[in-house]
Amino acid sequence: MNEKIKKYYELFEKWNAKMNLMSISSEAEFVDKHVKDVEKLIPYLKEVKTLVDLGSGAGVPGILIKIMKPKVDVTLVEATRKKVSFCEEVVRSLKLKEILPIWGRAEDEGLMRGLGAFGAVVSRATWDLKKYLMIADRYADGGGLCIAMKGSRWSEELREAGEFIEKSDLDLIETSEYKLEGGEKRAILIFKKALLQPPEKE
Repeated sequence: MNEKIKKYYELFEKWNAKMNLMSISSEAEFVDKHVKDVEKLIPYLKEVKTLVDLGSGAGVPGILIKIMKPKVDVTLVEATRKKVSFCEEVVRSLKLKEILPIWGRAEDEGLMRGLGAFGAVVSRATWDLKKYLMIADRYADGGGLCIAMKGSRWSEELREAGEFIEKSDLDLIETSEYKLEGGEKRAILIFKKALLQPPEKE
């Protein structure tokens, strides 16, 4: 395991003993449910320079993305203060650059305006797909990606979000379904936002 990922897990284990960050009980489980899960996402981020992780929790997937793709500028948005404090500690301890944990609600209009647009928006199992896309669309730059990391209900959620997707400026460009070593079904849904049209000249 990558040294920085190992250090990340050690910090997680230490903090998780005092406060419930995630229900992970061993390093092997952390690797299977988080590290290997995020590894599936990395090939889709080849052209991405800026990324925001909405509802980042204890930094998954955002911190792992930063470790695996150091050149990506990452912003973590999380509403629970203790989890933001943990992410700040990881960033300090691992000496990670161009990564910013922010305490706030992703749905907050002021935060949306303040952070601006990103080349990729990602979230893992934080909202149902329709709600997530309604939020993520506001953070994505024209031509950018909105990425949803989902569990076994992904196809049902996709059907439920169908009407919203049809009316939105988001196109589903790829779906990848896979299983973790423990047998859990997961999926990555990649949406691309339409390029912003320049205003017509009068």
